Amino acid sequence: MPRAPRQMRLTADHVRRVHRDIADPGPQLIEGFRPATDADYADIVDEMLRTRPEGRFWIFGISSLIWKPETAFDHAEQGVARGWHRRFCLGWDYRYRGSRETPGLMMALDRGGQCRGMLYRLPEDGLEAELHKLIRREMSMVPSAFPWRWIDVATSSGNVRALTFPMDR
Repeated sequence: MPRAPRQMRLTADHVRRVHRDIADPGPQLIEGFRPATDADYADIVDEMLRTRPEGRFWIFGISSLIWKPETAFDHAEQGVARGWHRRFCLGWDYRYRGSRETPGLMMALDRGGQCRGMLYRLPEDGLEAELHKLIRREMSMVPSAFPWRWIDVATSSGNVRALTFPMDR
């Protein structure tokens, strides 16, 4: 008789073993990159708003955008992005998952497959300010490792066009 699959459990002891109590070092630039400026952010937000699809403004998030979306939203629901999948494809993270001495590996949205994530509908009132908060977290360098783009996401109530931040190979 086959055994039931083992259930994984995250305990407080597990978290204590990996928790680092250090200050955020801020963006850790790599060769050929520079910090994004207020002018860069303004241009990015202007382009997002200029190219947005008709209707409500949606963002599609995986990983940290699920548990900390960084922006106000008035509705959230699960969605499936076909043609995209989560992958450990960013191997030089010095800020959140590693350091200069021991770079971390990070998941990002990459081409191919499909991926379940969260869709957040942003309120129209204050939309520009919310986008500025979001991109300052997602796009701290130029060029960005995660350039924004519009993708189609399937939901139980139909498809929506949403903004996301996939990996730039």
